[in-house]
Amino acid sequence: MANTDLIAKVKFFVRKNGLNPEDYTDMKILRREREALRDGKTYAEFAQELLSEVTPNKPGYSKCPQCGGMSLIHEDGCMHCKSCGWSACG
Repeated sequence: MANTDLIAKVKFFVRKNGLNPEDYTDMKILRREREALRDGKTYAEFAQELLSEVTPNKPGYSKCPQCGGMSLIHEDGCMHCKSCGWSACG
């Protein structure tokens, strides 16, 4: 079950970024979580996907092929994800 910290973070970013709060009610978040888990995603994958949906796309960042978050950046000659730690350089 989605923890209260995740729900609070999602609602904070929804308000901060001017998104529609009706799309992110507790019930809708919990329903999406059940569907994600039923589809074989882990809770961490669900949480990362949901948070990346409501957080702003920072300049210079791209979508991570591992976690799907908008936290992939080119630094030190390599692409790596600030969220999950994935790296194109191994």
